[in-house]
Amino acid sequence: MPFNDTIYPLITSMKLARVAGYATLSAAYAGLAVWKERSAYERWGDFTPEIHAALTLVLGWLLVFHTNTAYNRWWEARTLWGGLINASRNMAATFRAIPGCNLADRTALRDLLCDFAPALRDHLRSPIPVTGSNTAETSGPGPTHAPVLQVTQIYRLFGSCKAAGRIDGDELRVLDIDTSRLLELCGGCERIRNTRIAF
Repeated sequence: MPFNDTIYPLITSMKLARVAGYATLSAAYAGLAVWKERSAYERWGDFTPEIHAALTLVLGWLLVFHTNTAYNRWWEARTLWGGLINASRNMAATFRAIPGCNLADRTALRDLLCDFAPALRDHLRSPIPVTGSNTAETSGPGPTHAPVLQVTQIYRLFGSCKAAGRIDGDELRVLDIDTSRLLELCGGCERIRNTRIAF
């Protein structure tokens, strides 16, 4: 929904709230300066232009630092998301080229790959532990978040194909490269999410 995807994040954004607070303080300071120039304190507290130049230089450095840091984070995230697309395409093309795999196997892998990107997106926005029947299929504790659950199900699919003789060990090793790459990309996205820009 447009409200949940655009307006609600703006309303609940902590960064936007800080910006609004700073804007309010700046407006109050500007109003105070106007009041001072029109009051009996007109000559009191004036600063030399050099102080304003120094403050402008420091503020410029801070803005450049934050802009560069934000752009680097955006570019790394874009690179990781492009790597996710490439890994998914490579895995699908490799699995499709294996002669022993049937239509049901290909459909199951397609569904799992299509579900991985939304699962990663939702996990990055609000990490929620996965509960339900899917995690109870294994002995012991199941995966604690959705991307690991998706990759676990992909490995189960490959394991069942290997046990049935539809893929051999060499083909499984080739598929494992792109499958493990999915979790590496997930870890990179989590690193960006958990590393905040320094003040």
